[in-house]
Amino acid sequence: MITITAPAPGVLIRPDQDIDVYIRANAPALERVVVSVELPGAGRTEVVWSGMAYPPPYTESLITPFTDGFGAGFHFKVRRTYGWPDGPVVRVVAYDVAGGEAIL
Repeated sequence: MITITAPAPGVLIRPDQDIDVYIRANAPALERVVVSVELPGAGRTEVVWSGMAYPPPYTESLITPFTDGFGAGFHFKVRRTYGWPDGPVVRVVAYDVAGGEAIL
């Protein structure tokens, strides 16, 4: 089972605030994660993490693997170089090695 924890749509995120996103799987393990951010006021969606690297303007973001009592996964600390232009909405698609999928 894959679980995704991120700020809910409508939660106030300041222009200079980092966004914490947690993606966790108990057996089977995660295989791929794609993180994007919808910018409603700008009318676009930006890819934050495609599974390989952070593209600009997200190059200051961090990814940290973790294990806890519920499974193993990744903590993404998403930072946008120029700040958030409006209320971002986090979107995540995650796959495990058995073909399971979770979408936020």
